Amino acid sequence: MKKIVDSATFFLLAIFAIGIISSFIMMNKSRNSAEENISQLRDSIGRVYAENHYMGQLLSLNYSERNRKNEFETIDAFRIEDGKKAPYKKLVSLFKDSQKLLVIRYTEIGCNACTDITIKSIRENKELTKTLNILILVDFTNNDAYLKWKKISEIDYPVLWVKKGDLPFEIEKQSSSYLFTIDSSLVATHFFIPNSMFPVYIRQYLQSIESKL
Repeated sequence: MKKIVDSATFFLLAIFAIGIISSFIMMNKSRNSAEENISQLRDSIGRVYAENHYMGQLLSLNYSERNRKNEFETIDAFRIEDGKKAPYKKLVSLFKDSQKLLVIRYTEIGCNACTDITIKSIRENKELTKTLNILILVDFTNNDAYLKWKKISEIDYPVLWVKKGDLPFEIEKQSSSYLFTIDSSLVATHFFIPNSMFPVYIRQYLQSIESKL
């Protein structure tokens, strides 16, 4: 009889222990799920904030730079040959000789990924590259870094060196790489700062330019 009671007691204790362990596991799962939801919510809020800040940055840029005729007469553009800057021509003559250019202003202190995804998106937009010339203006201080960047990014567009701060735009004072269009009238338009977090805006920007050609 005692053995039967002991067995029953052990059985009840085992069930009780299993219940406690199950409850503990469920509580842990619930806590982890709540923490995961909070983390996801925090990430979503952070992304929305970043996107709103980015859109505000683009609006401010185009408002400050839109439809201004700029002076480029004193700006020198250089070819990069054998690791050295070779005098090429005044930037103004380069702009005046072109019907319309899409210019990528790359700064070595800016976002490499942002420029890389922009160049990739341009390359994928066949209609754009058929009708619009692409020019890249860089400001590298280290030739090895320049060669590495050019190779990795598979650059096959003309690249010229223009000293950082020489272009007559407010955005030139910042670290961001940026894009703009310009023609022989020397009126720069369609300013844009690429952001690798939001590649859809890069594609939309290029498509909007294409639609205006």
